[in-house]
Amino acid sequence: MMNAKVLGFAGFVTTLGLVGCGGGDASPTLALSSANSTQVASKVLVDSDSVSGISIPTAGGSASAFAPLATRALRRAASRVVGVAPGANATQTDTCTGGGTITTDSNATPGATSAKATITYAACVEGDATLNGKLTANASVNGTSITESATINLTITAGGAKIVESGDFTISFNLDDTLGGSSHITASSLSVAITSPAVTDKITLSDLDIATSVVNGESSATESYNVETQQLGGLFSVDTDTPVATASLALHPHAGQVTVTGAKNSKLIITVLGDESFTPPAGQDQVKLELDSGDGKLAAAVYVSWAQLESQSANIDLGGF
Repeated sequence: MMNAKVLGFAGFVTTLGLVGCGGGDASPTLALSSANSTQVASKVLVDSDSVSGISIPTAGGSASAFAPLATRALRRAASRVVGVAPGANATQTDTCTGGGTITTDSNATPGATSAKATITYAACVEGDATLNGKLTANASVNGTSITESATINLTITAGGAKIVESGDFTISFNLDDTLGGSSHITASSLSVAITSPAVTDKITLSDLDIATSVVNGESSATESYNVETQQLGGLFSVDTDTPVATASLALHPHAGQVTVTGAKNSKLIITVLGDESFTPPAGQDQVKLELDSGDGKLAAAVYVSWAQLESQSANIDLGGF
């Protein structure tokens, strides 16, 4: 996932590692091959973390796993709708850092354990990103546990790129005070359309299920989903054999193994050998790719660096939003 970092609610850093239980029932339509394996790995490890995924941002670093801004917006919603809104059926409008507004319509009361809010972005500028659109969230709190369901329809422009996010998802958090906690995200369908000077793509996620735990800043994640991308021309599923682990403040995971399943029984096994600080032995690199084109046999391993994967990506700078 892009930099494989998911920033957890209220400031803890998590990683939405690519791990999981099976990617749902959709049938893959993209045959995996030596010609597209590096690009597929980039979609899984980099793009899924940048412009096409769900992430919950907090301090430092970028987000992960399909729809970063969606859950950044959700995080803002949570801080407003639960125990923060000034009163019942209140409307609160704030000015964004670079101009424009965020308006929250909420039925929350101070100290309430549940609330509903609609957050509307009107030419809201944060860093280099401008947001327009709406997020509706239902939130409930039980001690240190927070559960939210949300519907999102956002348009983000940044650095010549336009990103349109839409869909419904549910997210829950269980927080602690040791730079840790856990989160669980599910979604039946999420869509992200990207138009930029570098790439045009529409990415649709289905049967998304992500569970992440964080202890002292080190995250471990399990995730499964199906992803269809217009750029690659098909659908594939993502699962993880070994939980993906990311150190606090690292840009990439340092361990974990992911299996991508494509059409015609093809598979791509992605093994993370180290993060951006890892210097591999001669003849290797930071990520190992092993391809089975459908005959049940693994081809010779191909090694790639994080820099190589990022060069294949639609990595769009969202200006720190």
